Amino acid sequence: MKVINTKDIANYESIRAEVTSGNPVFLHHTGFMFGIGCDARDQRAIQKINRIKQRIPEKGYIMLIPGLDWLDRMGISLSAKHIRLLDQYSPGNLTFVVPYSGDEYRHLTTDGTLALRIPAAINLRDFLRKLDAPMVSTSINTAGEEPLNHLDTIYRRFGVDIPYYIEEKRKWEPIPSTIVRLQDDFTVLRAGNIPQAELVQSLEKPLVTFICTGNICRSPIAEYLLKDRIEKERLELRSESAGFLTSGNSISKHSQTLLADAGIDASMHLSTQINHEIIRKSWLLVTMTQEHKDRLLSIIPYVENKVKLLSEFGGNGSDIEDPYGGSLSDYRYAYMRIETHIQTLIEYYKNTQ
Repeated sequence: MKVINTKDIANYESIRAEVTSGNPVFLHHTGFMFGIGCDARDQRAIQKINRIKQRIPEKGYIMLIPGLDWLDRMGISLSAKHIRLLDQYSPGNLTFVVPYSGDEYRHLTTDGTLALRIPAAINLRDFLRKLDAPMVSTSINTAGEEPLNHLDTIYRRFGVDIPYYIEEKRKWEPIPSTIVRLQDDFTVLRAGNIPQAELVQSLEKPLVTFICTGNICRSPIAEYLLKDRIEKERLELRSESAGFLTSGNSISKHSQTLLADAGIDASMHLSTQINHEIIRKSWLLVTMTQEHKDRLLSIIPYVENKVKLLSEFGGNGSDIEDPYGGSLSDYRYAYMRIETHIQTLIEYYKNTQ
């Protein structure tokens, strides 16, 4: 089994002929589980996978694509709400079943639909873009048995049949994806690590989470200013905040005073420490500084599409400095900047409706 590593992908043209001839199949890791796959256009390679797994040919497959931009390329049209939901949970562990009327992948359709996922694995997404085709993906196991998640076992059982392994850092627990159908309606077909109630809420009222260091100065100002606008304008949106320090600390006195001057009561606010669940549940993770953004991406690198600097909304992307320990005037300046950018953020949200 030949390992296709990051260096190979950087020089993909030199091995393109090798990995696209002879109907090859690939061992890969989606970010959550190992899988066996092939070029989705290659029906002979799909037959190989059926043979290797002793799998019923008529059973459907999931296709991996590198990004949402591939939906247009494949002639797939979805509602703005559904696109926003996919933007929140992709890349990740959400499989979406969508209508497909084209010809190129008709052999993989079930009742006129395709099952697609954008994998969390960064190297795998790079490989798909270089391959310039979706990849069929299924768990690595004999049909009816538990999926394998240890390389040595996979090598012993299937190494002779699988010539390539698309190498990937593996940090996440093996969890089956949640599967949803996105047609005229929204239906959860298989429960995974994303709860159905969370998906429904994210679809109807997406969550914006503001991030700063301690979640007591800047991010609470942003959270409560947006909550105030949500209530006044009856926006189908939610607003929360979090920080990198421990939970349970009260909002800073000056932040509370400035919000109170605007008629907003934030006296009950207690800080919340950022965690994987908050990151997953949020449509947007809006940071106050570039350092906050970089720190978030070091925790979960595949969520770059939904991590934004607040000042990117109608600004130049500069940091909103921490007023902690400063005067009321320092807080007022931060407040003014936050308020300005939130107006543009609301306009951005309305454009996704």
